[in-house]
Parts: sequence; structure tokens; C-alpha cells
Amino acid sequence: MNTSKEEKYRRALQFHEERLSQLPNVVGLGITEDPRRSKKGRPALAVGVYVSKLVPRKELKENEVIPKRLTIGKGTYRWVHTRVIESGSFQA
Repeated sequence: MNTSKEEKYRRALQFHEERLSQLPNVVGLGITEDPRRSKKGRPALAVGVYVSKLVPRKELKENEVIPKRLTIGKGTYRWVHTRVIESGSFQA
């Protein structure tokens, strides 16, 4: 895995972590592979947003929607993709 590419995803996750974790149904965040975007057998990365239950976009308020892409920091136009993953609830 390309570490500079992975670093972009870490920076984006760190920058958006607080806001993403407060969205409805979000139970976890991380960096994951995105099989929908893999090309020629090479894995593609995404910021994984784990939710207890997938909810149709039309049932969410605009400020509750998980964005398809995230910037990697303030004042930059570099983006990374997100992947919403239904995981159910976690119990400690």
C-alpha cells in the first residue's frame, strides 16, 4: 500500500473525525479498502464510516448526510473518498 496515499486518508480522517462521529447512526471510523473503486487488482482506499443502520438519503436532513468525498485539511482542494459500511451496533 502506498504510504503517502494512506497518509492522505489519515489526515482527512483526523480533520473530519469529530464532525463525522456526531452524525446519526455512526458507530465507527477508519481507513478501509473500497472494492467499488479498485482498478486492475490494485486496492483503492476510502475513509470508512461505519453505521449501525443504512438510512436512505431522502430520510436524512442535509447536515446528516455523509459526504462522498472529504478534503484532507483546511484550505486544500485535495480530496479522498468515503465508504459507508453498515456494521450494526457495537457493545463493550
